[in-house]
Amino acid sequence: MRIPLQCWPGHHLSLPIGLELSLKETLAHKLKGPYRSRSALARRIVDPVAATLPTRAIRVATDGGDATQAFLRALPTTVAVVGRFLLTAKLSQPPPTRVKGQRGAPRKKGDVIGSPQT
Repeated sequence: MRIPLQCWPGHHLSLPIGLELSLKETLAHKLKGPYRSRSALARRIVDPVAATLPTRAIRVATDGGDATQAFLRALPTTVAVVGRFLLTAKLSQPPPTRVKGQRGAPRKKGDVIGSPQT
């Protein structure tokens, strides 16, 4: 959430709006607490804020474990998700369209583009 700074007009301070402890499944059972995945915890933080502020644009910074398909599915339209890559990660094009009569499983990745480092 961006808070305007009164001592510097036109400047804002960005603050995180929520935080919750993520426990591994074995530790959660040992402490007799509920286990939730990191993506489920992220949705528990994002959904109430998006419902409370339906007209405000919300930017969510995620890590690889948070930005799963379950987290990204059916996000409100005002929520934008920003992630990060390793510098050495290999990026690839979308898979080519399947040709009629082609045998075997369809390709999951296209040609390699390179890495963010290059």
